[in-house]
Amino acid sequence: MWATGHGSAVEDYYEHNDALSLQDREAELWLPLFSVCAVAAPQRLRELETIATRLAASKSEDEPGDYGILLVRHARETFDAQPESDRLATSELLSKLNFNEEYPWGGWCDGKGINSHTLSRLLRSFKIQPQNIRLQDHVVKGYLRQSFEECWERYL
Repeated sequence: MWATGHGSAVEDYYEHNDALSLQDREAELWLPLFSVCAVAAPQRLRELETIATRLAASKSEDEPGDYGILLVRHARETFDAQPESDRLATSELLSKLNFNEEYPWGGWCDGKGINSHTLSRLLRSFKIQPQNIRLQDHVVKGYLRQSFEECWERYL
């Protein structure tokens, strides 16, 4: 078996090398594969590094950042300020976020305030998306309270 004959070389690589292009948990996860590749197919090590770096970057884009968590907190405060409503039009949510002086959102987008595209992008990593909602007698794009609840429980 290949593992029996090459196990010590893989272990030696693992003990004396790092996944330099990756950081923290990603490096820890990828190092065993780098170790096997370095012994089994060293000519492909650079290719594996490129793939690992791209996957790690893609994964980090999907992770909520500090502003995303802050936005979720402020969305909660906005929904809580209107306990009679389980839905907010995107325009109403943006207005409340941008005009609250305690929030940073009014200074976003060159001082014009956070817009619907940026709002949607920041909420995407939480799997929260705008949807068609009914408000009185018309349908608009907006957000439902229930779309945020799991996120609030997890992050706040």
